[in-house]
Order: sequence, then C-alpha cells, then structure tokens
Amino acid sequence: MNKINLRESKIFLTVCECNSTINTVELSDRDGLEIVEEDILVKAKKTSHFLIIEMKKQD
Repeated sequence: MNKINLRESKIFLTVCECNSTINTVELSDRDGLEIVEEDILVKAKKTSHFLIIEMKKQD
C-alpha cells in the first residue's frame, strides 16, 4: 500500500496490468481515472503496473 500526496497537481492514472483499488475505486486492466488535489491510496491485489502522468493543476 502506497500513499502519494499531490495537493497542487492533477494525476492521470491508468492500470496497465492487474486489478487494484485506487482510493475507493476498483480498477482493472486498462482502466483509468483523473485525480485532482487528492491523496492517492493504492491497494494492489498482486504485483501491478501503472502509468501515472502528473500535471500542474490549472486554475
């Protein structure tokens, strides 16, 4: 379990392989989500691979 604190950023996260829970959202292979000014809590059910793109939040 990893926690990422990115309060001034937005994140685009895609699960490349495996099932995981990001915060309270269940994601499977190739699912993605956008996270804005929120901590991220990742719970992987087994070894997983993610693509995470961090961008500066625009006002």
